[in-house]
Amino acid sequence: MKKISSIKDLPKWFNLDNYKCISSLTTDEIKIQIQIRRDMINGFEFINHTFNDNDNEILTFQYGGDDLNWKQIQQGDVILKKHKYSEKYKLSETKSKEDSIERYKNEVLNLKSSASISGVTSLMAYFHVKSLLVNKLIDEEKEHTNFKTELLEADIDIVKMKYKLQEHLSDVNIQIDLENNTDKEIVADLKKLLPMWREQLSIEEPEGILFSKQIDYEKVRPYKILPLLDLMIWELMTNQKIPLRVMTVALFPNAEKGETELKQTVIPLTKKLLSEDYRDLA
Repeated sequence: MKKISSIKDLPKWFNLDNYKCISSLTTDEIKIQIQIRRDMINGFEFINHTFNDNDNEILTFQYGGDDLNWKQIQQGDVILKKHKYSEKYKLSETKSKEDSIERYKNEVLNLKSSASISGVTSLMAYFHVKSLLVNKLIDEEKEHTNFKTELLEADIDIVKMKYKLQEHLSDVNIQIDLENNTDKEIVADLKKLLPMWREQLSIEEPEGILFSKQIDYEKVRPYKILPLLDLMIWELMTNQKIPLRVMTVALFPNAEKGETELKQTVIPLTKKLLSEDYRDLA
């Protein structure tokens, strides 16, 4: 990895003036900008670790001229948006139809969901059936599928536990009777059942989870975190390293913060915001 020596070695597209528009963003909009850049960084790191250094065509295709967000950053437009696969890879001729189908699927066919709760999709049901087939719990014939009699008679929830399948159990599929129960009753039941399920399935709560704070996002502007993230993306893409002294001058040309502050406050907060363990509590 090559280490640049001065601010003159930074990419020509980098200009702090391009980031003045961030001052008009809401907290939720700032979160989106961080999330998009986090996805870009994670995606590049995944490809960088998956493919050899010689696979330049793959890297360029994914994060070079064909990546709309990276192209946008290089053009000085730093307010990014989430692009669909079809937008990235030039399938614009079917985009309108795809958008219509996707919108119908999301608004009509799928339940509203959160990070921890979602409906059981047809794809999930398909893989469940495939799992039962692989483990010989059902037999597939030409016209239909025969379930083991004991499986039907037992009418059990946790098939994996009963048959000791070699699969990691990390979630539960449930049904909620909305018609005959109030929201207060359902929430009370969930609070009661969650610890029971964790004990029953030997699934502990994940450790190290940090819940987001408003004050952290209020520091994004003065700490110049979005331009810092864009320079981090540039480092990954070009396999170059920006020394702290150069990064400090690039982000704080008027000496608002020094190298020590960058190292001890700005960078740690940036890493925290990028972490998958830093989450919003709805």
